[in-house]
Amino acid sequence: MNATLVPPSLHHRLRDLLRETEPLGVSVSSLLQLESHQRQFWLQGNRILGVRNHSILLPNDILDPEGFPRSFRESFRTKSFALFGSPGWLSPWEKLFGSPWRWMDYHYMARDPIPLATEIAIPAKLEIHTANAADLDRLWPLQQQYELEEVVFDAADFNERLSRFSFGMALSRENHWYGSVDSEVACKVSTNARGIHWIQIGGVFTSTPWRRHRLAYALLRHVIDHYRQKSLGLCLFVKKSNLAARGLYEKLGFRIVGDYRIVYYNPRR
Repeated sequence: MNATLVPPSLHHRLRDLLRETEPLGVSVSSLLQLESHQRQFWLQGNRILGVRNHSILLPNDILDPEGFPRSFRESFRTKSFALFGSPGWLSPWEKLFGSPWRWMDYHYMARDPIPLATEIAIPAKLEIHTANAADLDRLWPLQQQYELEEVVFDAADFNERLSRFSFGMALSRENHWYGSVDSEVACKVSTNARGIHWIQIGGVFTSTPWRRHRLAYALLRHVIDHYRQKSLGLCLFVKKSNLAARGLYEKLGFRIVGDYRIVYYNPRR
């Protein structure tokens, strides 16, 4: 069994199958847009077992773990790794490895590229900016607060050096916006993946002193309008426990289209 290079001429035949099996449709679109030398699929005959790009195989890229050799599957029992997807996507892994060490449940929400239902005035003091890698120092304090509150389970798990490096890379690869009030960074939003017809957004966060001032609402409206003019839909994940955020997204026209879970396996736990 090898990682087989699939020529671009055959990608249209794989698209529908991948959309049925890949947890995130937008990730499938992103994969299909990679340079041809980066598109590879793990095949067993005509059966797709997984996908990989940049010559890296990640657990979440494996569609059918039971199809891989036993020695390959057993190697994961000594590793820490995370997976995300729908319950059906995760069930083969849970069958192999049992209940995960930790997990977090999310709603997967989407918004078609339709006009916003109502108009609101941007708060007078809010200035909206696009961001890039040069803004790392300015945005890092807010990003750090976001990761400590919304990403890590325990503050002791937070690796500041690695997280800062990853955020710097994201600033150079994805689209980012932030809102400021009197030159103070107050809120932010980013894209996480770009598909053919959809954009996945994430990292929506408001600094503690500026919450309940409708700043994130105004910033998201700006981002929605930006992509609506390009006829692109938006999708995102929101923790099921975060009722306030879910309410915000619903007011902006997002709807729940599925349930997803992130699971963490750790052999030392």
